[in-house]
Amino acid sequence: MTTYPHCPQCGVKLETGARFCGACGSQLDSAGASGVQVSSPGGTVHRSQITPDTLSRAPMTLIGHMVGEYRVTHFVGKGGMGWVFAAVHPIIGKKVAIKVLKTTFSHELEVANAFVNEAKAANAIGSKKIVDIFAFGQLPAGNLYFVMELLEGESMAQYLFREGRLSFADARIIFPLMLEALSAAHAHGIVHRDLKPENIFLITHKGNPVDLRLLDFGIAKFNAEQPSFLRTQAGIIKGTPLYMSPEQC
Repeated sequence: MTTYPHCPQCGVKLETGARFCGACGSQLDSAGASGVQVSSPGGTVHRSQITPDTLSRAPMTLIGHMVGEYRVTHFVGKGGMGWVFAAVHPIIGKKVAIKVLKTTFSHELEVANAFVNEAKAANAIGSKKIVDIFAFGQLPAGNLYFVMELLEGESMAQYLFREGRLSFADARIIFPLMLEALSAAHAHGIVHRDLKPENIFLITHKGNPVDLRLLDFGIAKFNAEQPSFLRTQAGIIKGTPLYMSPEQC
């Protein structure tokens, strides 16, 4: 059986002849490969074989791997520019969500800067009503990622799709929380600029909204005193047309 001086997954030093990593739990293959194998829709993919192209074609290959200090456990969802995975710290059991920017966009300066801006804005505001982002990094394949709190519930877009309209009882809960989140952002000189149902996440209990988090500050505008990674050019409109203010349109 092949022995490893260090875990090929998390880098922790291993005992001679170990079959599993005591830190991250990775099974050490006996075929002499320098990494851990995971299953994917396209077959078994070795860690060393995860390239930008592989990740673009089959993001599920990330499941089972370590991203920073966390092991990816399952796929949560996807958007136009990236994927979201659930992950867990192998030692303390902390559960998190990891947002990974798609390979193509990770190499586009403006999009990459917007991704950084999202994490920067969330931390600058520091409100419990803004999704907590607490780690940032880059995968070996080149994809940018950040680690954030794992939320249980649904977006307001999903709520509206299911219910058709916002009930009065739920509106009385949601709108004060939404105003609290926006007030916290404005108090720090930050304007969201893309407020819409998809970016409002409702934390639910027994199917009823009890709290919320405001998401996606990627195109947020900072005031003159706050340095921003985004520099909007004159005449360039940022946001989602259906939810823009009349004067912007």
